[in-house]
Amino acid sequence: LSIEVKEGDIFNPKTLKKVRYLNDQLDLLPGVNHFQVESAAHIRIRSIQITPDGMVKFVPLVPDVIPEDPVGLAQIKRDCYVNDAVYGRLVSVDGKAALFTAGFLEQSLNYPLIFEHLQRLRRELQDDNTTLYITGPPMLYGWIFYLYKHSFGIFRASSTLACFAMTILV
Repeated sequence: LSIEVKEGDIFNPKTLKKVRYLNDQLDLLPGVNHFQVESAAHIRIRSIQITPDGMVKFVPLVPDVIPEDPVGLAQIKRDCYVNDAVYGRLVSVDGKAALFTAGFLEQSLNYPLIFEHLQRLRRELQDDNTTLYITGPPMLYGWIFYLYKHSFGIFRASSTLACFAMTILV
């Protein structure tokens, strides 16, 4: 998945809340392998901070509570840009998009259910400035299962039109 903004960058409270929410929802998908979920907002992606008394802390790159102040937002942006695991990989070089990846457990895949969850996320998160791109086998097979129900109606309508056209021509 990729969440992308048209204007500005993702380092604003509204979009970062969407990034945090999408990460959390992705981890809740049925059949997801929790060890293969990756995004800038994932708990494993951390930033190093040194406290004034010399302690080294590893804190989540995108905190649970998204800051509203420009200083806090600038810190998240700075931390993303200096982290080689994030910059250009999980956050685009121009800061307009964030990437989310997930692996699935083959034995517990339910493509129609995953497809339904991903479509719900798209409806929830997309707006005039935000686009959610979804790709991969769960989406591909989800579309196949979804359109399979409609294929008989399309076949019936095509057959009827073909028969009607043949009667006119004869």
